[in-house]
Amino acid sequence: MYRPCGECGRRATLVLLAGSVGSIAAAGVQAQTVEEYERRVAELAGQWERAVVAEHSVIAGEAQRDTLRFGTLTLVTTPSLRRTVESAGTNAWDGIRLALASDTTMLMGKTILALKYRTRMHDEDEAATWVVWVSDTSETLARRIARDVAQLLMAELDEDTRRWLGNELPLEGAFTVHDRALFVELATGELKAAHDCYSGDLSVCGLALGVLDAEDPFRRLYQPSERRELVRQHGWVLSNRMAPVYAECTVSQSDEACLEWLRTRSSRQNLLPLSASARRHFAQTALGIGGGGAYTRLAAGDLTPIGQRLAAAAGIAVDSLLVLWHQKVIAARPDSTLITARLGLTALVWIILLALVAMRSSRWRLD
Repeated sequence: MYRPCGECGRRATLVLLAGSVGSIAAAGVQAQTVEEYERRVAELAGQWERAVVAEHSVIAGEAQRDTLRFGTLTLVTTPSLRRTVESAGTNAWDGIRLALASDTTMLMGKTILALKYRTRMHDEDEAATWVVWVSDTSETLARRIARDVAQLLMAELDEDTRRWLGNELPLEGAFTVHDRALFVELATGELKAAHDCYSGDLSVCGLALGVLDAEDPFRRLYQPSERRELVRQHGWVLSNRMAPVYAECTVSQSDEACLEWLRTRSSRQNLLPLSASARRHFAQTALGIGGGGAYTRLAAGDLTPIGQRLAAAAGIAVDSLLVLWHQKVIAARPDSTLITARLGLTALVWIILLALVAMRSSRWRLD
C-alpha cells in the first residue's frame, strides 16, 4: 500500500560519498602519479558500495510498517515508534470519540501516517494525511493526531464552507476557540458591528458572522468611514473595470461608490466584521449542541447557505442558535475584582507608610 521513494536512502548515499570524496581530496591533493590515482579510484569504489548498502538498509527500514486501529481511526507508523504512537493514539481517540460520537464513521477508510521524519511516502488511494513527528511527547503527538483528524473531516466539506471556517474545522483538541477569546473580541472590537453584537443585537451578530443575510448587509454592518477603510484594505483584488469606483470611494470619499465596490465581491468571508475565529466558535457551538451526527449534517448540504447548515447540525433554528451562542460568549466575561472596605483600608495604610518612608529620605528634606 505504501511505497517509499528512497529519498532518505539516497541522502545517506550522497552523504557517505561526499564524505569519502572530501577525505580523499584532503589526504592527497598534490598527488601526481598514476598509481595514486588508481588507489583513489579504488577507495571511491569501495565507499560507493558501502553507501549503496546503507541506502538499501534505510529503504528496508522505511518499508516496515505497523498498523494501529482505534475504533474507526487508523494510524500507520514504524515499529520503533509503535509504543509512543499507540499511547498518543489512545489519548487522541478518547477526545475524538467523545466529540464525534456517531460521526466517527466519517473516518472509515482514512489513514494517518505517524513517522519519525517527513518523507515522500504516499497512499495510493490518497486517503492518508500527515503527522510530522520528530521528537514530540505522546501528549503533543495526540494533539497533532486530533488536528489531522480535523483536516480529514474538513476535506468532506465544500469549498465555501471551508473558506467560511478559515480552513480549520473545530474539533476537541484541535482548532477550538475559547469562549473568553470571543468575549474579548466583541467587547474590545473597534468596529461598530462588534459593539452592537456585544450589546445584544443578534441580527447584527448573524450578519457579522455571515449566517444571516440581508438586502444590503454592508450598509447595515459598517459606518461610511469603516466601509471606506474596508475598500482600501481589499483594494488589491480590484479589476480594471472597478478601478474608477475604487478611486471614487477612497479619494473622493463617495460612500455610494464604496457600497458599489463591496457589493461586487463574490466572496465575502474576508469582508465580515467578525473574525474567522468567531465563525469557528459559532460552528463549534453548533456542533457541540448537535451531538451525534452533527458533523455529518454539516457536510450533507453542499448548496445550502452556511447558516442553515449550522442550524441543521445543531438541530435548532439559526435564531435560537444565535441566542445560545451569544449567551455563551457573554457568560465568559472575566470576573471583576471587588474592592471591599477591608481591602481599601489596607491599601490606604500602605500608601501612608510608603509616604512616611519617602518623607524621611534626605532627598525630601528642606535644609
